[in-house]
Amino acid sequence: LYPEQVHMEEGEEPQASGQRLVEVLLEYPDTLETLQEKQAALLEQSTQLTQALVSEPDMEKLAQVLAHLKEQVTLVPAGDPAAATAYTALMDHQADEEGMALATELLCQQSGLQCRIVRGSRNGAPGFWNIVQVDGHWQHLGVTLGVPQLLGGVSMETAGYSWGGDVPVCKEIALTIKSSGGE
Repeated sequence: LYPEQVHMEEGEEPQASGQRLVEVLLEYPDTLETLQEKQAALLEQSTQLTQALVSEPDMEKLAQVLAHLKEQVTLVPAGDPAAATAYTALMDHQADEEGMALATELLCQQSGLQCRIVRGSRNGAPGFWNIVQVDGHWQHLGVTLGVPQLLGGVSMETAGYSWGGDVPVCKEIALTIKSSGGE
């Protein structure tokens, strides 16, 4: 935006126009080509992981996604911006809460589940998790809670979680994530 030019007579005081000029410089750690290569690799990896799940029931899709994340991704503490990406989770096999939530969202969506990221807090500490629609019901999904759990909003609030924004109501219903594979 360019502020409109104001013509002033000699001795006049400038008047505020209500417009502000803001310059934002975004710097990326990688070149555009590298970012595009990473995007293509992530899309290929996530497609390979989820292509067989599209025709499965919702709970089986979710169980398979969570089994993969549990087996293949190491949760690391927040602080390294590189660990806060789906790419790092699925390609480098490590991620913080945000990276895990992004990877969960990507895999769920590619397998046909509606999934969103929630940014909130637990006992005042910032955090990330997902909400996922399973069998027509939205539920909070705690992937980084040790054992993945589907919880309603009241259960999350009781556990010290809070969030804002446009988050669908998650009712208190009994949904159990069954372990998948050889567990």
